[in-house]
Amino acid sequence: MPSLTGKSCIVTGASSGIGLAVARRFAQDGANIALVGRSASKLEAAARSMDSFPGRRVIVQADVTQEVETQRLVQQTLGEFGALDVLVNAAGAAYFLPIAETTLDQWDEVLDTNLKAVFLLCRLVTPPMLAAGHGDIVNIASIAAHQGFDGGTAYCASKHGLLGFSRALALEVRRQGLRVITVSPGSVDTPLWDPMEWSPDRAKMLHPEDVAEAVFGSLTFSGNASVDELIVMPRDGVL
Repeated sequence: MPSLTGKSCIVTGASSGIGLAVARRFAQDGANIALVGRSASKLEAAARSMDSFPGRRVIVQADVTQEVETQRLVQQTLGEFGALDVLVNAAGAAYFLPIAETTLDQWDEVLDTNLKAVFLLCRLVTPPMLAAGHGDIVNIASIAAHQGFDGGTAYCASKHGLLGFSRALALEVRRQGLRVITVSPGSVDTPLWDPMEWSPDRAKMLHPEDVAEAVFGSLTFSGNASVDELIVMPRDGVL
């Protein structure tokens, strides 16, 4: 089975939740990882949790919704590792409110984080990947990319958009050696739910490590195969 040992990876949202779990799984396999997030202290704690794993880690504090900061993080990653093999877009934002109670700032935050940031990073990483003739982009979507949820207009719009974006990008680059993989989890027990007044039963949710294993598995298929889209659900289905 192919390995990520020695591969150079960017993981956004790497300070907690799915992003952290993905980064830890990659580190266990010996990948070199740029850990990207907004909080330097949380990224430092994340990096320390991987000290016993092989490979190299670099902390990149950045707001991935800002073009200048995405340019900096890609340049820094290429400077540190000399190559870029894998991008995982795991940074996310969510509000679950009736549309009349959803503010423009909340709408913008969700669309910017879940969709605009993915566009910015994919636009930057595809040229070096195409020049190398290989590369993998993993976009963390959601079951909300496939169906609507009451009170989830902003979140569902962002994830539906992400799925469409990913499908189009996959068609654009697949014959040139790149794979674009969309992983759509059901409810995952992450800090995303912490500020919510209500959430499904978190004990029944997926663990971030479940999603990380799905991401890792999709990347370590034979180079002759591509897992274009993968839905990972809690055992009980939609919660």
